[in-house]
Amino acid sequence: MSSFLDLSVDETLPWLAADGPAADMVISTQGRLARNLSAHEFPHQAAVSVKQTVSEELLAVMKNSSALKQKWALELGSLSLDEQALLRERHLTGPGVSETDDHRHLVVSSSGAATALINAEDHLRLYARQSGFQPQEVLADLLKLEEVNCHN
Repeated sequence: MSSFLDLSVDETLPWLAADGPAADMVISTQGRLARNLSAHEFPHQAAVSVKQTVSEELLAVMKNSSALKQKWALELGSLSLDEQALLRERHLTGPGVSETDDHRHLVVSSSGAATALINAEDHLRLYARQSGFQPQEVLADLLKLEEVNCHN
């Protein structure tokens, strides 16, 4: 099992901590931003070689990204059913996202508050999460992720 999947929720997902504004209501804030690369077909129409190119390009950008400090990069198609279920339980993927499909990756930042999904419905989906009700902070995090990862 991947080292990320072996860690406890407390170690990997601080946005689940009850320490943000209005956290006494058991709330967290998540934002999602989808982006596609104009030079490539959409993932559901693309050949395996195109998906490989997209994943290699995006993983290279994220490896050097200051906004998404790549801690873990998981190829979702290589995970067991239990590992895929664990990612869904942690709200890092949804139903159908972890289906065995080559070159579909989940990148999780070292803080666990930012993630990127490569080659799912879109070429890239960026997620930002915060504990409590913090929509402005999540929006700022998403815009920073987009600036660093989509404009390089």
